[in-house]
Amino acid sequence: MLDASAVSTGKIYYDDAYCAEFEATVVSFEGNALVLDRTAFFPEEGGQSCDLGEIDGIRVKDVQIRDGQIVHFLEDEGTITPGQTVRGKIDWARRYDLMQQHSGEHLLSGYVHRTYGFENVGFHLTPEEVTLDFDRPVPTEDLPAVEEAVNRLIRSNIASKTVFLSPKGQQASEENPEITDYRSKIDLEGEVRVVVYPGADACACCAPHVRLTGEIGSLKIVSMINWKGGVRLTIACGARATALFTREHDLLTGTSRFLTTSPEEVLPQVMKMKDQLRAMSAKLKEQETALIFHELEEAGSENEGRGIFGENEEMAGQCAVIFKEEADMDAVLKAADGFAKKFNRNAAVITGTGEEKNFLIAGPAAQDLLKKLKEHYPVKGGGRGEMVRGRVRM
Repeated sequence: MLDASAVSTGKIYYDDAYCAEFEATVVSFEGNALVLDRTAFFPEEGGQSCDLGEIDGIRVKDVQIRDGQIVHFLEDEGTITPGQTVRGKIDWARRYDLMQQHSGEHLLSGYVHRTYGFENVGFHLTPEEVTLDFDRPVPTEDLPAVEEAVNRLIRSNIASKTVFLSPKGQQASEENPEITDYRSKIDLEGEVRVVVYPGADACACCAPHVRLTGEIGSLKIVSMINWKGGVRLTIACGARATALFTREHDLLTGTSRFLTTSPEEVLPQVMKMKDQLRAMSAKLKEQETALIFHELEEAGSENEGRGIFGENEEMAGQCAVIFKEEADMDAVLKAADGFAKKFNRNAAVITGTGEEKNFLIAGPAAQDLLKKLKEHYPVKGGGRGEMVRGRVRM
């Protein structure tokens, strides 16, 4: 009887990244976990998401490596039995997209390594996002030149090859004497699979790649952020880059039509509008501050609202109280503080339309008035000295 645990899965994608359909023999099938003697399905490995597809018409929802075997997790158990021949079919659109992204990442990482000496120390590739991490910061001002250099390599249509070499630091194989070094995130033992784009990059890698760099289409650096002493780049290649260009082009042209200006003038127009909006906002805040100050002055001679501090007429009489449905809290603070300092009196502003409202109290008796407020209503908040603020339910 076949010892299923002793059978390692043959990796069709090692030799033929373009194999989308294949036949294989079932080694084991327990629950929904299927092991074959060989497979074209790439498992989740090296930071890259797995292939999906179907086997004998049953959907493959995940592919993982377990104890040296590639395990296909199916959507249901089906009627597959050990020894049976099955037919697998990978989701080619997903596979090819991942190949484009990964090959583009190799060219970018190889260029940064050759140009700056930085190491790629992290990589994450899913159907939604591609990120790569470098151990040192790539100069922000260099990004356009880096991107253009990589796209020149893509347009050069360099043919890739996959070779198996001795561990890093040892002599290259006789069949590939020109490859004397290659990139690797970790120290590897035994024979190492290296994906080579001659003159551009050589990197230890377990994943499928495009035959020609021209198949990558184009590469766009989407963003760069600081990351653990270095930087993290997000990129898009192939159809993803095209979708990004289309989306941003549509946004730009739509905005230019709305502003009745050319696409080149959109940014200056937006910056001008931003400055105008900031100036208008500052002016409105000044006017709102003046209005609140005036309302506090008028409230100073009235009794309305003082009851929120209880029946202590002496203390309540020290405070001008106004209620507003809504107000900018910076304007409230400035007006109340100005009122308190000018008249050496207390000011209380209550804002909001629901049961729970914002409050701000300014003045020499602010702390005492807060205590009185808490005696009659649930209050959250506080402060120091002559300024207290928070939320009150009334």
